[in-house]
Amino acid sequence: LSYYTAFFKANHPREYMAALLSSEMGNTDKVVHYIGECRDMGIEVLPPDVNESGFRFTVVEGGIRFGLGAVKNVGRGAIESILEAREKKGGFRTLYDFLEAIDLRLNNKRVIESLIMAGALDSLQGHRAQLLEGLDRAMVAVTRRVNDRMKGQMNLFDSCGDPGTSAAYPPLPKVKRWSKFKKLTMEKELIGFYISGHPLERYRGIILACANSDTATFQEEKADREHIIGGVFTQTRRLVDRKGKEMAFATLEDFKGTIEVIAFNEVFERHGELIRPDLPVIVRGRRSRRDEEIPRMVLDEIVRLDDLHKNGRVALRLMLRGEMGEEKLERIKATLLEYPGNCPVFIAVRENGTVNVLKSQTLGVLPSQGLMASIQGLLEEDAVLWEKVR
Repeated sequence: LSYYTAFFKANHPREYMAALLSSEMGNTDKVVHYIGECRDMGIEVLPPDVNESGFRFTVVEGGIRFGLGAVKNVGRGAIESILEAREKKGGFRTLYDFLEAIDLRLNNKRVIESLIMAGALDSLQGHRAQLLEGLDRAMVAVTRRVNDRMKGQMNLFDSCGDPGTSAAYPPLPKVKRWSKFKKLTMEKELIGFYISGHPLERYRGIILACANSDTATFQEEKADREHIIGGVFTQTRRLVDRKGKEMAFATLEDFKGTIEVIAFNEVFERHGELIRPDLPVIVRGRRSRRDEEIPRMVLDEIVRLDDLHKNGRVALRLMLRGEMGEEKLERIKATLLEYPGNCPVFIAVRENGTVNVLKSQTLGVLPSQGLMASIQGLLEEDAVLWEKVR
């Protein structure tokens, strides 16, 4: 079995990971872990889409498409109705087109709201805020029209092209788009985790510099050592201990999964204001000494990731060779100037077996995916790294 799975993972990675994700659809922690593994393998996991998704995870041209069966409040009957309608029509273009084609007895308002908030209707005309705001009016209009057809009545505009895009239907309301944060929050509520992005994405470089562990390593490793993990708190619970002092329990999520953390009173008094949902932080702590089936981290320190960036506690180190040409050095400098920030830049020059490290007096950068991609295009990957300033 090990040889079979290794063969499929090596030669058919998208198909293998899609099957693995489908087998764990009911286990949020494992799905988060496998999505992180997909990203490490360069496989994009795409949000659910009524025009492309199946019930389970499926392989598509752009990567792996999220299954509709993993969206909360959406049952198998509703999904089968959507897939059957899609097969007959060949796809949906508008909200009205979609509502006319599916069985509204199986797809009630709650089901369609869940699909909108999870991003499954993003391929239709309009954005999520418009679709959600206009849903009530659209369902009333479509239901009335379908009933009229069943009674043999015909609207003047029925002969004017595709019924789903007919002028008989009102346009979607003009409302402001949701913020990126709201979109991600809705996705997490309906799917159980972030799918079209992650609140930590812009901090990836800082986390790689400062963290020595992640949630997957923490759960698997038995050694009693200090763990430093970057993440966001997704659930928090404050309570009073036996001495009448405040403490907190929380769930910390990163790119690989989640762990439970405990902030006893001493830590809570120092960092209690940081224990709140969706705040990007980096935490330091150790495994609880209690013999627990699911290990917990006892917190020693919590720091806002934004504070690490603002205080210049993370630096960029570039390893350069002495024989590097002047033109390439100018390109590196120009790239660094495109991402100004407070993080120091250290230049390590290797020449004649000796490494000399210099700190730039004029350059400071902002950690970002764009900076890393640009610099790694000019240097070897292992020649670019973030490090904690001591």
